[in-house]
Amino acid sequence: MSKFTYELPNEEGFLNAVLVQLKVKGFADIAEILKGCKCEIVNTQQFAYPKGRWDALWTELVFRIPLSKYELAITKITDDLKNKIKEIADDLMPKTAGLDVLSISLSPSIEATPLEESSISELQEASEILSEELDKEILPEDIKERGKEMADAYVYLYCIENALRLFVEKIAKENYGANHFSSLKTNADIKKKYQIRKKDESKNQWLSIRGNSEIFYLDFDDIGYIIRNNWDTFKTYFPSQEWIVTKIDELSKCRNLVAHNSYIGKDERDLIRVYFNAILRQISSNVQK
Repeated sequence: MSKFTYELPNEEGFLNAVLVQLKVKGFADIAEILKGCKCEIVNTQQFAYPKGRWDALWTELVFRIPLSKYELAITKITDDLKNKIKEIADDLMPKTAGLDVLSISLSPSIEATPLEESSISELQEASEILSEELDKEILPEDIKERGKEMADAYVYLYCIENALRLFVEKIAKENYGANHFSSLKTNADIKKKYQIRKKDESKNQWLSIRGNSEIFYLDFDDIGYIIRNNWDTFKTYFPSQEWIVTKIDELSKCRNLVAHNSYIGKDERDLIRVYFNAILRQISSNVQK
């Protein structure tokens, strides 16, 4: 009979304890970033050995961070800080639980990001500006409702697209260093696209800077191309090339429709959510280990 209970602690209470310890150990800024997020404690059902105790289970902490803080979190919380959080969490985990905290991941919280109330108010105000007849003619209710549905789809697509960008950049840097982009196998079109967009951005300083990485100047489907054509670099992170490339291609098609204000139905929106969770879980479980 096992000496461990394998029972998960209360997630809210555990998160609060982690935040307190971060502050005590001089990481108050990181605690502030993680404040307001949700902490999911995942028992992977795999034994922790050789990184943990031989009869304990590998446990992962998934911090689901509000979108308003997500970009700051993935920028500020480096791998070294993740290891520090992991150490704190593992120390806090009751030893009798038999749950060794061996991996940490950051994920955008979709549940915490419904359509902003301000947007809904503005829609209502816009309707009041128009006469009743004109409102029904050029801003009917079905357009408003579909707009809200598309906002939800956009959040998922925005998060998964940029999560994949950061993933590709992270793995490329680990393999090729500072000049990682030039070391990746791309094509003339991708290189030209980056050069043109970088040049255009320098002319329009009022536009938001895309980022220091070339990967942020490329389209969603370009990410799939890079993974496919550099498969030896990325193959350890996915079940198969078809698994990830097919999902990116389908998400890219949905993304193009949303970007051009076209409507996508419930089946497509459900597909986006399923792929979003599948890809993030796959990246999280493999990159952290």
